[in-house]
Amino acid sequence: MPDNFYKYSLKFIFCTFSFVTIISCVPKHKFDFDKNKLSDKKMTSILTDIFLMESYVNEKMQGHYPDSITSIKMSFYKKILEYHKVDSVTFYTTFNYLQAHPKDFLAILKLTDSTMHKIVPLDTIRTAPYVSVPKNIEKLPNFNEQEKAMREEFIKKKLEERKQESNKDKNK
Repeated sequence: MPDNFYKYSLKFIFCTFSFVTIISCVPKHKFDFDKNKLSDKKMTSILTDIFLMESYVNEKMQGHYPDSITSIKMSFYKKILEYHKVDSVTFYTTFNYLQAHPKDFLAILKLTDSTMHKIVPLDTIRTAPYVSVPKNIEKLPNFNEQEKAMREEFIKKKLEERKQESNKDKNK
């Protein structure tokens, strides 16, 4: 090898190392928000619908395999984005930006949370507990006794409902 090679090899290695170091410090995600950023209000409404859909699917598909639940959820994502007239590239670009900037994402999630607290469920009967827990259940010695107390409470509640229904029928 020529003598110049050894003379310049250390400089070449140093320059290459410096170049790689500088390139590695450049942010990997460049977000072009001039055309791909959703407004906070739009992102909040989309995330609200997504969270509602996911909770509904999770509730209705209890006991199913997680893979089938995931595929069902994925089919709804496209419909939600179509409903909001947003393409998936714009949504995921904004979503990736929000993941990279947690303070901005937290603000969006707070808006989404406040929106979801305003939603009133239509079927409040199903969300209320059907059977009240007996007051002395923790004092009962074992599970069989606790189960017996819960069963008695359930039967008592059913009898009360039947009496109310029969009273309504008599009043008609």
